[in-house]
Amino acid sequence: MNEITNPVLVTFIAQIVVSSVMDRSTDSTPRPFQARKRAVIKTLGYRLLMVAVTVVVAWVVLGDVRTAIDIGLVANVVKTGTYYAYERLWDHIAWGRLA
Repeated sequence: MNEITNPVLVTFIAQIVVSSVMDRSTDSTPRPFQARKRAVIKTLGYRLLMVAVTVVVAWVVLGDVRTAIDIGLVANVVKTGTYYAYERLWDHIAWGRLA
């Protein structure tokens, strides 16, 4: 069994854990763990990547670039809104949160 024997490392880890718990426990109002702007930026970045993947897959399957681009754009506009709404919904669900 491995044991952590370095007291400086143990103290450092304990301080991180305690400060993380204290930061979240000072306010009883449920809040998202990330700013709305961050969620939007993450969503858009991920969706751009997924548009590219969808277009490439559709192009390989169909052999038509124009149709592949249309499929990629329409599918991902719908998925972007769905993903963002899903993320925001989970920000209001307390289940599974550590603090």
